[in-house]
Amino acid sequence: MINLECFKDKIFHLLNEENTMDIRDIETNDKEDTFQIFFEDGSAFEIECHQILQKEQPAKNQIHITEEEKKNCQKVADAFTEIYKYCDIVVVDIGKYGFAVLQYIRIQDGFEQTTIYTNSKHLFHDLWREWLNIQLMDLSRGTPLQDMDLEDIFKCISKDKQYELLNKQLYFAEKTGIENIIQKSKRCLKFRMID
Repeated sequence: MINLECFKDKIFHLLNEENTMDIRDIETNDKEDTFQIFFEDGSAFEIECHQILQKEQPAKNQIHITEEEKKNCQKVADAFTEIYKYCDIVVVDIGKYGFAVLQYIRIQDGFEQTTIYTNSKHLFHDLWREWLNIQLMDLSRGTPLQDMDLEDIFKCISKDKQYELLNKQLYFAEKTGIENIIQKSKRCLKFRMID
């Protein structure tokens, strides 16, 4: 059975030997199990590796979220309280099953979208993306940008505004007090501001 270290080695070698994608540099972070890939055209991506277990049929009373992740998910939910005030979204503790993000309420039908989380990093990432998307939609409302997709809107706003929005990720991360989320947010901010 292949382990995480062996898998990361294979991924690194695949990326390092790749000659059709114009990769300029690959930075590895063994502590965080990530690769940052920088391309000649200035674009950059991060790959995070983690080993998962094969899906098994859950036992009747199996707990789906660890106590540590339950505490961390609650910290993430608490960090994003400002988003709940002006957006159709709520995060709910659903006991042993994790945390549910409920979005787009329709009074007669309930919520249109429900996503279950048992990992605080994933919950943080998705709430952060939702916050950023809301900001971009608000910035573009009533302007020629409003018909563009969110990525293009981001590219069209000033570098100062981009930095202000991206820096908010670190603000939310620090509100959680969860060190691995704070460190990842710092890396992401540095990574995105390379351009």
